Order: sequence, then structure tokens, then C-alpha cells
Amino acid sequence: MLLLRTPSAVFAGLVPYLILFATALFACSGPLQALARRRSTETSTDGVPPTSSTPSFLVYQFLVAVYGGYFGAGIGIMMLAGLALSGFSAIHRMIALRNYYAILINGIAALYFIAFGAIRWADAAVLTVGQIVGGLVGARVARGLSPTTVRWVVVAIGVALALSLFRRPV
Repeated sequence: MLLLRTPSAVFAGLVPYLILFATALFACSGPLQALARRRSTETSTDGVPPTSSTPSFLVYQFLVAVYGGYFGAGIGIMMLAGLALSGFSAIHRMIALRNYYAILINGIAALYFIAFGAIRWADAAVLTVGQIVGGLVGARVARGLSPTTVRWVVVAIGVALALSLFRRPV
């Protein structure tokens, strides 16, 4: 609903800032997560951090979902940042959760856009193929890299994308 009511020029102007914010949050998530761990006395026995069901985490994920329905690019970085800040530390598990959440968020947004006739089907087909191929290839490549390398590749891609969008005329 927000996307369909936002003027194109406003949306284009917001995009690089949204991506840069998400990238910075993810880049800082390691130190912030360490700080959160030091302040927490709770431990997890099932691999799920105790903070992953707190109201603040759930509100954050809800806001990410609204953002994702509004603007998909950068949502993965925002979700990874939220998961890291909530105490998740296994990057590969975080990526799997991010993919699952993205399917739910994008699916609901897609149903809304379909209902209001806001889909260009040829463009949607190309994007769908790209997402499937990118997801499969990206997961295979990520499994072969260290978690630190994966983190910095994500940050580098986010910064490069934001910078390229700042250079683009609105």
C-alpha cells in the first residue's frame, strides 16, 4: 500500500539511503552483538538466541517486513543485521532464516500487488528467474567461504549498490 502511494521521485531519492543504512547496521552487528552478549546472562540450549522472541526483536522484524514489502533491495542485509543483533552468530543459519523470511514477506507483497494490478508480468518473470538462480548460486558460493568473508562481501555489495544509486540522477 505504501509503495503504490509513494511518488516515484520520492522513492528513488530514498533508495540509496535505505540501502546504506541497512549495510551500516549489518557491518556494525558484530561489535553490537558482542556487547549484547556481555550484557545478557541468558544462554540458549537449542541454538535460538533468547532475544529472538523479545518484543523489540519482533517489532524490528515487523518493520523490516513493512520495509520489504515497500522496497525489497537491502531487506536481506536488514534481516541479517536484526538476526545478528538478536544473538544469532552462525552466518549460514542466518542466511537460511533470511531467505525463509524473504519468501514470506515478498509473497505477501506480491499478492497485494497482484490484487491491485500493479505487476508487469514480463519484468516479474525476469526477476523471479534471477532470484532463483542467484539464491541457489549464492548459497553454494557462501558455503565455500568463511563467515567473515561472507559478511564483508555482503557489506561491500551493499556499499557499492548504495554508491551507484547515489550517482544515478533522480
